[in-house]
Amino acid sequence: MSAFPTSRAAEPVSKNPDPLLSITEAADYLGTGERMVRRLRAQRAVPVVKVGKHVRFRVSDLEAYLTAQTVPARGGLG
Repeated sequence: MSAFPTSRAAEPVSKNPDPLLSITEAADYLGTGERMVRRLRAQRAVPVVKVGKHVRFRVSDLEAYLTAQTVPARGGLG
């Protein structure tokens, strides 16, 4: 008998609760253009993950950026 199982149902190794997005996907997620996402990367305003030569953005990092950019409303109308 082999030490390795020979038949096994194909299942993902892990389910990523924090998916990685490409520049195009990150732009769609933020509702901006790719140029804005590239600028955020160049300014190091949002952390990136390098996968080989590709740049990816974690959804949680984009959410943290949006939270940091949120301006609270002033109380009262006058």
